Amino acid sequence: MSKAWQPYAHHILDSMTKIRRIMVRGDIAEDDILYDAAVRNLQTMSEATQRLPEELKSAYPDIP
Repeated sequence: MSKAWQPYAHHILDSMTKIRRIMVRGDIAEDDILYDAAVRNLQTMSEATQRLPEELKSAYPDIP
């Protein structure tokens, strides 16, 4: 593990928190602003998970 992975883990956790807050505000299927915000946070999570080291990801095979 050459680069610290913890900042990426924080991005994932922050994005999850934001998505939960977005869902409380309304239905993302009905509000395009909420939808866009949720999609952006999903993109952030996707990018962050791709940057986690394989050794870390393989240690938790139950997490998709």
